[in-house]
Amino acid sequence: MRNIFLLPVTLTEKERFTGSWEYLLDNIPELGQQLVDQIMAIVDKPPVHFEGICAYAGSPDDKTLPDLVLECRECDIFCENKLESNLDRHHIIELVELAATRPRPTYCLLITNSLCQIEPEVLERAAQSDYYLSPSDPPYFCWQDFYTIIANRPERLAQEFAEYMETLDMRPWEQLQWGNLFLNSKTAARFGLQWVLTKEYFEAMGAKCRQSGNSSLEVSYPVPWLQLFYLYTCRSVQNTPLKISGPYLVASLWVKGDQQEVIRAFRGLYAELTNHEQGYSVEVHTSVSGALWTSKDEARPKLVATYYTELNQIVADSLEQMQQNLLNFAKMVYIHGQCIAG
Repeated sequence: MRNIFLLPVTLTEKERFTGSWEYLLDNIPELGQQLVDQIMAIVDKPPVHFEGICAYAGSPDDKTLPDLVLECRECDIFCENKLESNLDRHHIIELVELAATRPRPTYCLLITNSLCQIEPEVLERAAQSDYYLSPSDPPYFCWQDFYTIIANRPERLAQEFAEYMETLDMRPWEQLQWGNLFLNSKTAARFGLQWVLTKEYFEAMGAKCRQSGNSSLEVSYPVPWLQLFYLYTCRSVQNTPLKISGPYLVASLWVKGDQQEVIRAFRGLYAELTNHEQGYSVEVHTSVSGALWTSKDEARPKLVATYYTELNQIVADSLEQMQQNLLNFAKMVYIHGQCIAG
């Protein structure tokens, strides 16, 4: 077990988190037992007894090694930890193959903090091995799955680790229908379908609309100066102080590079808008990039303003109401942008 106070400053965010996670479970073995209890219950396996956690001892150049191993009396569990980085498509298979060669019963699992696309053939191959511990949907664990058992521990170390998790967007979004929006591709795709009224509204004025990713919407040229009106969701926002809380519904305005008068009209903009009918606020921030205003490249669109509102105020149990809420937000932003542009 590494001394947590001597972790190198050169560590990546993932390495620092993994080291802190190891330290937490090493110091609170009761939490380790809760963790393996939850894992085995989710995948419908017999309970096991937690005995310890360790970084896998091997060459640091060996990319097939797991990040951590949960050591149990009955078996070992290889843990591949992911934050926001992409998954190497072959790594799960390599871990499964490594587990299969060990004389001691060994399983593998993936814990991630973002929607993770794993090819069906990779998952099928892993699942057929009986070594990959896979929840049904999504086919991997998420850090938010374990937030509650950590936050409910009485130890100060666990409480502070839960706060650390919150800074990394690992606290669950307590929304019954859309809580897995950022972690489950099916939920994200279902959210994307709710832009239907918004698409109809902008297509009626001649704009081109297309779904971007699973849950976002791109609207191109609703008016000649607005090259892209981009609507999307996010869990948190970096480098922009907001009064409202996440997760957020966001809209950004990208102006044609040759529309200098319009671009200047947005310079230094900050505003707070209110939807009086639904009672939510929208914060408007100008682009934070100083290079935006000095760039002479007229071929590139310029991000002039970004609009934020709380996603909790937009989602609804009724899909018809939610579709209307999304349209109302888009119209409010679009009309405000039109007023600023003149």
